[in-house]
Amino acid sequence: MKSKYRIAFLAAILFSMILAGLSCGQPEVKLDSGIIYHMDQNVNGNGFFSAYQNTGVTNLSLSNTAHGSGSLSHESKLDSRNGAKFDTKQDDYTTTSDRGTTLIESTDFSYSPRSMQLGKYSLPVVFQSKGAEETCLKNYISGISMDARFDYLDTLRD
Repeated sequence: MKSKYRIAFLAAILFSMILAGLSCGQPEVKLDSGIIYHMDQNVNGNGFFSAYQNTGVTNLSLSNTAHGSGSLSHESKLDSRNGAKFDTKQDDYTTTSDRGTTLIESTDFSYSPRSMQLGKYSLPVVFQSKGAEETCLKNYISGISMDARFDYLDTLRD
């Protein structure tokens, strides 16, 4: 009886070694194609918000963070491309040396404390977070960067 378990155990080990060998023998996948990333975002509402966006292409990075409590109407469009281009006439992607990031943003924010109840028997939790937004863009080749930061905002309209 013990020999049956021993044979099954050895067969399982042999099978796993074969699978491991097959996976290690796979050729390395190399991506030579470019990347295009596009995001449209529309947010409207009352309450507490927190947002974070981060994108980067070769030697170029963009990060954008925001938070607050109150009324928010926000619209943003983020485009990032690294070595790819979309030809609308031919409805096809092509490779190119072009790279870049574009962020277009419109925000209308008004601060007001907000409360919410976490459960039936809990006391309300009040969020009193004045608005904040920070955008940072870095170009590592040219050594140019941009930082824009707003803190403790009662209103923001851009």
